[in-house]
Amino acid sequence: MSVPVLPHRRDLRQGDLVFPEEILRIGHRLDFQFDCVSEQIQREVFGPELDTGKLGDWLNLYAAYDFALQDVVDHIDITLCRNNGEEEHPFTYPLNRAERDVLRGEMDAFCQRRTGRSLARQYQHLLAEAGGEPPELTVGQRRIPVDKVSFTDELSECDGRLLFCVPVAFDPDAVFGTHVATAENDDWLNVYAVYDLDTGRPCSALDVTLVCGDGNEFSFRYPLTEPERAALLEKMDAWCQEQAGMALADFRAWYLAEAQQSRQAPGLAQL
Repeated sequence: MSVPVLPHRRDLRQGDLVFPEEILRIGHRLDFQFDCVSEQIQREVFGPELDTGKLGDWLNLYAAYDFALQDVVDHIDITLCRNNGEEEHPFTYPLNRAERDVLRGEMDAFCQRRTGRSLARQYQHLLAEAGGEPPELTVGQRRIPVDKVSFTDELSECDGRLLFCVPVAFDPDAVFGTHVATAENDDWLNVYAVYDLDTGRPCSALDVTLVCGDGNEFSFRYPLTEPERAALLEKMDAWCQEQAGMALADFRAWYLAEAQQSRQAPGLAQL
């Protein structure tokens, strides 16, 4: 079912909205629920078809700040609830560039008032509280072109993970849903394919770090399909032979033998 798109009547302005709810992290976004400061502002911006003057009617308004995109998303999700919530009617309100800038300022100011942190620090705080893996990047318009993937720099091993540095020789924004292939900012991506030395398989996702021009860094995962992992394994094996002079399977066997020897060493020292 398609969601009706509301026509533009006038731009959102600073002071049109109030943020009464807590800030939620959903994936790589901070989600904000808000209200209009008055019914008049609501009619001016969203139109009379979303009138909530009748008792038991209300609007749920949501927008998000996307940390992969480093911007407010391009729309507001609206649900018109009638008859005390028995009827729900979804709408989308597209945001232009000026409105997104206004919303970003409003979100950041509300975040500072409520938490004492900037948007970026609150996002990192919620991530640390939740623990687990970094958020997944799943909104790109196309899959990564594995046939164009290559590696650069030396191999590096960390905690049983062999890291292969992937130069971004494809459109990163189309693949990852970011906004770095632009002159509008100084952001860039560090991308790594990872081989798990314990399991002998490429990891199920690429490690992607967004490095922002303001000094902030954000970590994400890009999930891989099984055919993509198989194709990467062949490329990893070839790069390992070039860099380490041995096949990936032989490197893994050497690593496991070294790890076993290091675990036995304390016991041997006591004999």
